Amino acid sequence: MFRVVNFILAVIFCQWSPVNGFKATLPTLYEHYTQGGISSGLTTYPEGFLLNGKNITIVSGAIHYFRVHPEYWRARLRQLRAAGFVAVETYIPWNLHEPRSGEYDFGEGDNDFSLFLDFVKYLKVAQEEDLLAIVRPGPWIAAEWENGGLPSWLLRDPNLRPRHSNRPFIYYMNRFYDKVFPILRRLQFTEGGPIIAFQIENEYGLVGKGGSHPDTAYLQEIYQEMVKHNLTALKFTMDAPFNSYKNGSLPGVLMTANFQTDPVGQLKELKKLQPDQPLWVIESYPGWFDSWFDSQHYTMSTQASIDMTRAILEMSSSINLYMFHGGTTFGFMNGAIPNAHTPTIKFHVNSYDYDAPVTEAGDYTQKYNATAELVKQFLAVDTKLPQRPPESVKQAYGTVSYTGQLTVSQLIDQVRHLATMAVCRSPARTECGRRTWSPWSCWTSTAAAARATASSCTGGRVWRSPAARCSRSLDTCTTWPWCWWTESARLRPSRVFDKSASLDVGSWAMGVLHWTQRAVARTKPWTYWWRTWGGG
Repeated sequence: MFRVVNFILAVIFCQWSPVNGFKATLPTLYEHYTQGGISSGLTTYPEGFLLNGKNITIVSGAIHYFRVHPEYWRARLRQLRAAGFVAVETYIPWNLHEPRSGEYDFGEGDNDFSLFLDFVKYLKVAQEEDLLAIVRPGPWIAAEWENGGLPSWLLRDPNLRPRHSNRPFIYYMNRFYDKVFPILRRLQFTEGGPIIAFQIENEYGLVGKGGSHPDTAYLQEIYQEMVKHNLTALKFTMDAPFNSYKNGSLPGVLMTANFQTDPVGQLKELKKLQPDQPLWVIESYPGWFDSWFDSQHYTMSTQASIDMTRAILEMSSSINLYMFHGGTTFGFMNGAIPNAHTPTIKFHVNSYDYDAPVTEAGDYTQKYNATAELVKQFLAVDTKLPQRPPESVKQAYGTVSYTGQLTVSQLIDQVRHLATMAVCRSPARTECGRRTWSPWSCWTSTAAAARATASSCTGGRVWRSPAARCSRSLDTCTTWPWCWWTESARLRPSRVFDKSASLDVGSWAMGVLHWTQRAVARTKPWTYWWRTWGGG
């Protein structure tokens, strides 16, 4: 009789299957942390974190929405949750969301990347998959990304100094944040969304290397902008403790860490810097990125990755795996870094596989299995996990035959022609105070612009000649290709970025190809003839 009663109670309070036997019914992550209502977000105490007043070990993984096709967002996020992770981390790249000054794209634009840019949908999918979210809105994101996420059009202002409390830069930064932060505010955990924390800038302590001091007034500008827009979620900065110390931090803001070696030593140093705060590693690397002309694809053994992760978790630290799934750097958005020992640049490849637990193609790895087994030993609470989604079906596309080719010289000639057409085609170059209505006026304007090229490109300025003021936008393909060179030549590490940070060199080394792509995409020769001969 006693056994029968026990069996009935087990059926009532447990789930049973003939395969797995009895298994306690577990709540979802959100059920556990929102039970009884939400009264607070993520908070800290010296030994750890609380979410809504309940202990939480933040085990998260980086998956960038702009490096994964939206069709795969749910599958990749479910792979993360199935491994026991409780949160996803992502950057927000400014240069994708404001590709031209004052023009914003959050997934509804007509730009090459528009399909990838609905981060609201991405974060809502993450929440549907029972994941919390950590958001890093820059403005500088590094991430082996073009210009570290800063829009290239910023560099047209000779008085602008990126990543400093420089008024022109602060103006454009705040203008962007005035669009982004109201969206993020509604997605905070305390508002019923998934976001539990925001990062302020990114590795800003590196700016203070070499004896100089970081511009903390700039960090304060970002912090105040967050406060202005009621971003109440936990805020943090991130740097390598041994290299940066407190250089990139703000008083009262949580300091977090990133490093590649000596996790115990680095975390002890972090604890010395802020003894009243918990430990959190925002970038722990299970692999690394690849650059052109590397001898081979970078890999880290599963054992080395697991040893690093275990050492961090055994220090009672929370952790973010950068990357959990790297994806692909599409288009020409791959960044670069200076070589360590020579005055040359290393360009990153488009693959951002990162030797992560989930491959670029979305496949599981031995590293995934080992990481999932390790993580479950350190979670603050057991919650319900989904089944692992299946891997995508692979297929070959067959042999592709090439029917022709263009030399670099031919590309340049075509770009020059398209540039001329772009100058002529606009119906309302209002800065010139007139329209271009005839082939003759178009030719004279273009010829004048060509004669002024040498002086107009000097110092990174796009166009200075009066006759060409109506064609000063690089992003609408109305300038000559060699202006890309002078524009990007202004990007010197000593002036703009720390030498250890990514540089905007895509337009420097691949300027003609990048420019050609934009010109072909945006220039329609028939538009010129229609508008010239009396069309709308």
